[in-house]
Amino acid sequence: GKVWDWIKSTAKKLWNSEPVKELKNTALNAAKNFVAEKIGATPS
Repeated sequence: GKVWDWIKSTAKKLWNSEPVKELKNTALNAAKNFVAEKIGATPS
């Protein structure tokens, strides 16, 4: 119902908000660097 729609739209707004984008990018880069280190490659 309405509550679920509100939860979904709020979650979507949060997911696409700037602070969360920053966090996602930071986490992504950290993961990439971690994997690159493990396999002995340098991230491009």
